[in-house]
This record gives sequence, C-alpha cells and structure tokens, in this order.
Amino acid sequence: MLRSYLDVLRVPRVLRVFLPAQLAKLSFCMITLAILLAVHGATGSFAAAGLATGAFGVANVVVAPARARFIDRRGQRVALTTISGAFAAASVGLAIVTWLPDPPVTVIAGIAVLLGVSCPPVGAAMRVLWGDLVRDPIVLRRAYSLDTVLEELLFTAGPLVVSGVVALSAPPAGLVATGCAALIGTVLMTRAPASRARAAVLEPAPPHDSPLRQHGFVPTLVALLGGGLVIGAVEVAVPAAAADAPPLVVGVLFAMMPVGSGLGGLAYGAIGWRSRAATRLVLASAGLAAACGLLVAAPGLVVLGAMLVGVGLFIAPSMITGYTLVDELTPPSTRTEAFAWVGTATNLGAAAASAVGGWLVDHVSVPASFGFGAVTAAVCILVATPFLRRARPRQALGR
Repeated sequence: MLRSYLDVLRVPRVLRVFLPAQLAKLSFCMITLAILLAVHGATGSFAAAGLATGAFGVANVVVAPARARFIDRRGQRVALTTISGAFAAASVGLAIVTWLPDPPVTVIAGIAVLLGVSCPPVGAAMRVLWGDLVRDPIVLRRAYSLDTVLEELLFTAGPLVVSGVVALSAPPAGLVATGCAALIGTVLMTRAPASRARAAVLEPAPPHDSPLRQHGFVPTLVALLGGGLVIGAVEVAVPAAAADAPPLVVGVLFAMMPVGSGLGGLAYGAIGWRSRAATRLVLASAGLAAACGLLVAAPGLVVLGAMLVGVGLFIAPSMITGYTLVDELTPPSTRTEAFAWVGTATNLGAAAASAVGGWLVDHVSVPASFGFGAVTAAVCILVATPFLRRARPRQALGR
C-alpha cells in the first residue's frame, strides 16, 4: 500500500506543487481556533468569539463558488496569490485589532467576514492539478486518497500549531502565523510549473459548462451534503455525550473519526475498483448513514469511540469518490468551481446539522442528534441514488 502512494509522489512535477499546498492548506486548519483564541483573549467573551468564527465560516461558504470561478478565469498564479495576500492582510489586521484594549466586536466581525471571503481554496486548486498531472485513473484515485488523508492529519495538526504559537507568544500571534502559512504556501505552490500552467482563460467558460448544469453533478452534491450532515451532528453530540468526562477524553473521542477516515481513505485508494464511481458514492454514503445510526445505541464512551472509527471509515471514501465524479462530470474550464461546490455542500450540511443537533441535544437527547444525522443522510442518498445511477462521464457522452 505504501509503495502505491509513493508512486503518486514520484509523478513528475507533483512534489513541487504538492508540498507547498500542504502548508497553505494548514492555514485553513488553523484559522478557526486562531480567531477563537484571539477574540476571546481580547474581549473575554465566548459569544464574541463565536460570532467571529461564525462570520468567517458563513462568508467562506457563501463566497466559495464565486472565488473558485475567479481562479478558473484568471489562472492559479494571479488569482491565488491575490486571494492569499488579502487573507494574510486580514489575518494581520485582526491580530492588530485584538491586541488593542476593548476592541469593538463589530470591527472584529467585519474583519472575520473579510477573512472568510479571502480564504484561499488551495484544496480545490490542488485537486484540479491532480487531474492535470495524473492521467491513469487508478493513480488519480490514489492521489485523491493521499490528499484526503493528509487533510485529516492537517486538521489534527492545525490546532496544535496554533496552540503552540499562542503558548509561546500571545493569542494574536496565532492569526499572524496563520496568515504567513497561507501566503508562503500559496506563493510557493503557484510558482511551480504545474500551477503556472493553469493560466488565465481569455474567453469565459460558456454557460453550459457551469458545473451545476452537468448531468449528475447536483445529485453528487446532494449525496455529499448527507456526509456533511453526519459530520455536523456527530461533532455536536460527542462533547455532550462526554460532558462528565475529563477534557482529554473528549479530545480522544474527537480524534477517532479522523483516524477512521484516514484508514478508510488509505484502504480505498489502494483497491483497484472496477465499479462505477457513482455506485461507489452511493455505497459509501449509505455506509456512512448506517454507521451514524449505530451511534444511537452506543452503551458507553469506549464503545462510542470504536463506533466513531467506524463512521470515519466511510467519510474519506465518500469524499474521494465525490472528487472522482467531479473529474468525470465537469469540464476542465470550470473544475475549480466544481471542487469548491463539493466543499460548499459538505460544509453546509455540517453547519445545518450542528445547529439542529445542538437543539436536539439540549431539548431531546444526545442520541437524537446522532439519529438526525443518520436519517437526513439517508434521505439525501435516497434522493440522489436514482440520478447517480444514470450519471455518465463526459467522455462517454461524447462531450
């Protein structure tokens, strides 16, 4: 298995773009905690910190498709460098504001919105480059698997990096470190030949090339929305289930799902699948909903932790298959936008489930939140399945 993933990294021109992309993606894994610590440190209010992180998250999701269209239109080097520069400036700006005594919450929220608008979509851009660099479908699937597994590791490492920087300095320093990681990583990435080759498009993509107009693309988003619903419901319910346990236990439980996702992603990429990607997405999404449903009956925290690994086993395979379908269903001229829509669907599902799941935890029970994630994910896959069965790659349709 390890050798197959090393073969991915041996593909010509890959390391020059892949390694700096990981540094840039690390910034996204740092920013939420960096905002939270800096704003709370400045205001002493978790409400203000929550408002800032929420403003960042909403702005990031809302602007993601338009930001991706800008990259498709202007090329990676110009667009990503511009976006990451704005992100770094906003990070430093918020650091300065939170260093001042009694900063206005409205100003903090406004800068948080700017951070969300300017958050560089390096993950989507890197997945576009995988399609350019890797022609073999089997190797491409392994590339997506490797990319997804490393993202899980980055989401574990990001908060640790922020915590370390803050411990050695002060809360605003976490924001500065985040902005520096984004700018340095993006500049190095876009200097690589593979990224430079994604140049500006002189003519805008025709309307019929829009990802949302491609047959099978919206059902793919619906299936991935279900995965986001599971993630959001679980992330709200787990701390509530372990409310009486030491904080370390909560942290260990939170790590179980990413561990399972990493293992599932590595195993998925190593298998030589012969089934259609649409079929694999249906099966992975159904497995994710079923695994979430089993959490309702978890008798204790030890069993819950083991079950969370089981939930995670289906997360990376569903995401990897979603990326494969993006390659199959959308034209190269709008592929960054298409990958951005994948993130938007997943994040939207997670946000919605977090809100509803939190209400269910407070007013019904913890298992009700798990059940909500399972049922809504099942509904999504039931709605998407008939359309996914009819989805065909653009090549098969002669486009």
